[in-house]
Amino acid sequence: MENTEHDQDGLVVGSDPRFSQLVNDFLAERRRLPNKSALFVMPISELSKLVNSNDVTDLAKLIDLLRELRNILEHHSRSDFLGVIGDI
Repeated sequence: MENTEHDQDGLVVGSDPRFSQLVNDFLAERRRLPNKSALFVMPISELSKLVNSNDVTDLAKLIDLLRELRNILEHHSRSDFLGVIGDI
């Protein structure tokens, strides 16, 4: 994701097109709403540290970030679903 953020073509090398689209959607949302959440402000390296931490306070932060990430994934999945069956 860090490479994609700095690369202007938006391609995620070695990934499937849907994953590439998810990364690009995430980065676009992050640029559009930079202060909306810690997930958009936090560097990926810091998120990685939270994932690997055993500190209870870090785990609480991680849970909040994962909730936000889940919302992004659900929105992304919903757009896939609507793309397949259309608006009902």
